[in-house]
Amino acid sequence: MPSSKPRRRLRSSRLPPTDGAVESPGATLLYAPSWRERVVHYAHSKAPTQKYGTSGTVVSGLCGEIGWGPHTRPPVDWPMCSECVETASTGVS
Repeated sequence: MPSSKPRRRLRSSRLPPTDGAVESPGATLLYAPSWRERVVHYAHSKAPTQKYGTSGTVVSGLCGEIGWGPHTRPPVDWPMCSECVETASTGVS
């Protein structure tokens, strides 16, 4: 039976750089892919992580959504979360 609650759809933005951390004014950002939404979130390099399952960690992206990681490389051909891109462009401390 379909859920009556509508799912929040994230707008995606440009593709992420292929390697390494991203420098935002005031912070170093890493990648946190979300398999559910098929987008890549930016995560602060010093953000707290939480163990999940037997071999994974999750971290909160700049937009507040949860992603796996953080990682220094994003999945190939995945779009960036537009909210994270907007937040990163304004500066993160």
